[in-house]
Amino acid sequence: MHLTGLRLLAPHVTAENVSAVLAEATGKSTRQIEELVARLAPKPPVPTVIRKMPAQANPEQPPPSLFEHAGTAMSPGTAVSQVSSPATESVSVSAPRHRVPDGDVGTIVEKALEVLIERVTKQRDFMKRARASRDPSPTLPGIPSG
Repeated sequence: MHLTGLRLLAPHVTAENVSAVLAEATGKSTRQIEELVARLAPKPPVPTVIRKMPAQANPEQPPPSLFEHAGTAMSPGTAVSQVSSPATESVSVSAPRHRVPDGDVGTIVEKALEVLIERVTKQRDFMKRARASRDPSPTLPGIPSG
C-alpha cells in the first residue's frame, strides 16, 4: 500500500470495512484506488457546462489542442471529462429548443455528429459519382471489361 492510496482511502475507511478495503486496495495503482473510492462513496453527477474559453494571455503560445481530456472517477461507470476546443465564430451550441427541449449537451453533440456524418457521406458519394462519370475505365476493343 502506498501513501497516496492511504490518503485517498482514509476518509472512507470505517472500523467495519477497514480489513476488506485495505485487502482490496493492496497492490493497486492510484487510478484503481480512485475507482475503489468511487465505489465506496459515489459522488453525484456534475452538471454539463459549455462556456467560452478565456482569451489567451500569451498570443505567442499555441492554442490548446482540440481535445484535452482529464478524467476523474465519480461513481462506478461515470467520470468527469473536460474537452477544450478553440473558439470560432462558426461554432454555436445554442440548439433550437424544439429539437433539444432540455438542452442536454450529449444530445446536442450527438445530433451535430449525425449531421456531420450525413454531410460527409453526401460529399463522398458525390465525388464517387463525379469520378465515375469523368473517368470511365479503359476497355480494349474485343476484350470485355470486368
